[in-house]
Amino acid sequence: MTNFVTFFNKDYTHEHIATMSEFLKANLNTPYRFECYTDLPIDSVDSLMPLQRFNDEWMLLNIFMQSGPTVFIDPNIFIAGNLDELSEIASNCSEDEIYLCRPKNKKLLKLGYWASRIIIFNGDFLWLLENFKTKTKWPAIYISEQLKKKKIYVNILQDEFEGIYYRDEFKSLPDNSKLILFNKRKNLLSSKDPWIKLPEESPTEEEYE
Repeated sequence: MTNFVTFFNKDYTHEHIATMSEFLKANLNTPYRFECYTDLPIDSVDSLMPLQRFNDEWMLLNIFMQSGPTVFIDPNIFIAGNLDELSEIASNCSEDEIYLCRPKNKKLLKLGYWASRIIIFNGDFLWLLENFKTKTKWPAIYISEQLKKKKIYVNILQDEFEGIYYRDEFKSLPDNSKLILFNKRKNLLSSKDPWIKLPEESPTEEEYE
């Protein structure tokens, strides 16, 4: 069984997490478990208490508490297609390798930095959380630097999984789309893109209150 995990912080609402849960139900045919790292339990979602508490994007470091095949997906991502292949990649991932995304900024990739919007691993990476001391500009930079120090091989997910796009890379949704990466300036739940179809069963923020 594959662990699909995400996190909750001040940048998101309960609706983001509930929407992710419904997206996964609609786009996964293989056995999986969906869990969210949060200080505030979310109804209908398995909530995990973080080892370190952050109120920003650094909360994602808690996903490295996971063991076994793990797929992390940022809450601000639109799922447009089947993700069974991600489960397969996670299950086949060796303990000494990890998958990260190719950053939109090609200069960052040349400098040896990867994007952390989707992360896949199947080994023990808890040290990335336990050794954390000082914040760099972004968690992705910290993760990239630590992996390079330990000479851990990083796979670029887009090279093995087709259909990952950053939202501002296209005007109309590509036919092979599976994962569309939004950002803080372009929030999935407030987007006016006509091709976005959110799961009908996702509760609203008011329904949680």
